[in-house]
Amino acid sequence: MLPFDNEFLLLNIAYAVMFIGLSFAWKISKKYKIFFGTNLIVLLLYSVSLIIPASNEENLKGGSSLLFLFFGGLFLLIHVAVLLITFLWRHFMK
Repeated sequence: MLPFDNEFLLLNIAYAVMFIGLSFAWKISKKYKIFFGTNLIVLLLYSVSLIIPASNEENLKGGSSLLFLFFGGLFLLIHVAVLLITFLWRHFMK
């Protein structure tokens, strides 16, 4: 069962917002469809790789839940930063 504490709930909401935003951008954009589709697939793969170990209750005992929160949030922040920098670079350099 997946954890739904306050901290994990915040991380889950952040991932859901990112999924919805990328899905919306992928659906609407004609010019950057491949760009948003690739980012959506990368986010999906990383999300699945976090969900599989987090679904086992033994993996979240003894402070290791902090590692899930840290790396989950860190990847999301890095992904958003790279996404924005790449999008802005492509948009303004043309």
